[in-house]
Amino acid sequence: MKKLLLILTCLAAVVSLKAFGAEDPKQGDFRIGVVTGNVGLLKDVGDDAGNAIGFGGVFNYNISDDFFFEGSYIQSSHDDLDHQEFNFGVGQYFESYETAYFYWAAGVLFATNDLELVNAKDTGFGLYGGAGLDIFTAKNISFGLQARYNKIFEKEKQVAGNDIKVVQDFYTVMFKIQYGF
Repeated sequence: MKKLLLILTCLAAVVSLKAFGAEDPKQGDFRIGVVTGNVGLLKDVGDDAGNAIGFGGVFNYNISDDFFFEGSYIQSSHDDLDHQEFNFGVGQYFESYETAYFYWAAGVLFATNDLELVNAKDTGFGLYGGAGLDIFTAKNISFGLQARYNKIFEKEKQVAGNDIKVVQDFYTVMFKIQYGF
């Protein structure tokens, strides 16, 4: 019963945001903001370094009312590994409920991992796909949640005669807050 009450309260809050000046996304909107959340490294690199909290910046430009271009930079520090990534892609809103907009996103990324224990650093190229939710809360403010799977073309380095995998697949689950111009 408590969960149902909490869900109904959240839905009422989202629907009432229109009364506070929340605007739908439209062509020409430019938003810039910050992201934070989980960066989960997978496979051999993930087994050694684990997950960590990442943070960074994000920007969006609406090409049309539903279609947008997005770029972001995210960095995180794992056990004996520093991770950085640059993402460039597109997304499309496919469903909305008042001020809440669901979307898909896809693009390319460059990820750099620095394995501190073995002094191995490399950058890999990859593709990402994911989905998210943006909630427009006021005329210029939005926040959201985004989940992505990042498929990297693996990179190896030879350290002391052994091939060490430096860059491999990973996922992110990020919370973002943006300001629109």
